[in-house]
Amino acid sequence: MDRKKILNLLLLVFWLLIIFYFSNQPGNSSSYLSDNLTLLIFNDISNLLIFIVRKIAHISEFFILTLLIYNVLKDYVDFKKSCLFSFVFSVLYSISDELHQLFVVGRECLLRDVFIDAMGIILALIIIFFIKQYKSKRRIKY
Repeated sequence: MDRKKILNLLLLVFWLLIIFYFSNQPGNSSSYLSDNLTLLIFNDISNLLIFIVRKIAHISEFFILTLLIYNVLKDYVDFKKSCLFSFVFSVLYSISDELHQLFVVGRECLLRDVFIDAMGIILALIIIFFIKQYKSKRRIKY
């Protein structure tokens, strides 16, 4: 396995651990982090802003996860399978992440969060698709 493939795999494992770490934080620690981030960005701490920041975090986490999974898989399977496996793995990890939160003090398992995570997953796949199309058109011109 070459260095690039190893690096891609290590980045993926690192990101899976980051998601697990954030989900493993007790509810009060998680709230403290999102409250402070909201204050830093918006200089306001309304419940709506906190909710938005938390959901953007969900979207971002799973957007990045999907890109990293695709980046690993693209060297082993074709484009369609890479996208499909990236989608399935990311959704399954999202579900397992929510189930994991059932066992963390002050956290809850929300199906809504899986759908929000899916928005990040789908956004990543859309961007991957457009980049692939762009690269294909550039190759034809030269």
